[in-house]
Amino acid sequence: MLASPLNLHFCIMSIHIGEKIKQRAKQLRIGPTELGKRINTSKQNIHGIYKRKSLDSGLLKELSKALEFNFFQYYSSQILSVANDTEA
Repeated sequence: MLASPLNLHFCIMSIHIGEKIKQRAKQLRIGPTELGKRINTSKQNIHGIYKRKSLDSGLLKELSKALEFNFFQYYSSQILSVANDTEA
């Protein structure tokens, strides 16, 4: 049995993707100005992204490429975890 949409929504909302992006940029020593250049936006927008709990999938794809990291994995692992919990 698959997780209900309500359970998936709650689970996905527990991820603060902006924080994950900020951590990865810091790990790579990429500042907001450089990251902005990589995805063609301003450093102010990057600071805004760091504060967001969710992002458009197209933007997340660009950030994944720019930071050489699959940020979608946070969502897929959470979805699989919820699905496995509801099957038990």
